[in-house]
Amino acid sequence: MNFRELVTAAVHKKETLIDNDLMRYSLRSVYAGAYLTLSTAAGAFMATHMFPDAAGMAKVFYAFFFAFGLVYILFLGGELATSNMMYTTAGVYFKELKVSKQVKILVVCTSFNLIGALFMAWLFSFMPHFKEMAADYILVGTVNSKLAKPVINLLVEGIIANVFVNVAILSFMLVKNQVGRMILVLTAVTMFVALGTEHVIANFASFGLVYFSELGGQFSFLSFLIQWFWVWIGNLIGGGIFIGLGYAYLNHPKSTYTDSV
Repeated sequence: MNFRELVTAAVHKKETLIDNDLMRYSLRSVYAGAYLTLSTAAGAFMATHMFPDAAGMAKVFYAFFFAFGLVYILFLGGELATSNMMYTTAGVYFKELKVSKQVKILVVCTSFNLIGALFMAWLFSFMPHFKEMAADYILVGTVNSKLAKPVINLLVEGIIANVFVNVAILSFMLVKNQVGRMILVLTAVTMFVALGTEHVIANFASFGLVYFSELGGQFSFLSFLIQWFWVWIGNLIGGGIFIGLGYAYLNHPKSTYTDSV
């Protein structure tokens, strides 16, 4: 199958599911948010304990284990808003999906990614390690630095992050070998996290884990929402325009060179 056929099959499946079985589509989105929170929590826990005096190594280790969250989503059929930005934009370009339906998919998917991430973060708050989070914990520093960024940084870093994520998605789509797929997904995601760029669903997870800790009172949930909004816009540009629209154009029926499995 070529890129267009893969995208068409994917968007038709998403459209049918969200129209005919919203509860199941929503649950797949909840799982995606939860999976990223699982890998965020585990990566932060291990990085903090294994590299207490080596912040650089802790960051890379955290990034690598976080990347497994996307592997789980891809192999277990979760619905992730940032990958759907690529799928749905390409689907609109190919006239396989209406813009109104793209908006519905992205809004529903993002909303239930958030619910899944926050629910899982709340469950982790019952564990002493997360509830009694120290001020120098890797996640606290991460959240503080993200909230301090100006809007232009959130937009640009959101673009960069979702280019990385959708390079991982494209690799998963177009590479047959399962081991090769996993390597490409892990490396792409590790790079965007290690660079400190902005991915809105990843931020749902890290912000949620901090918010439900004893330090959560230091933060305004409104400031979270504002940060997530600008990152979401950046992610849409990176995943939707840079990758989705770009690869849809490259795989126009008139092109003599198309991407295929």
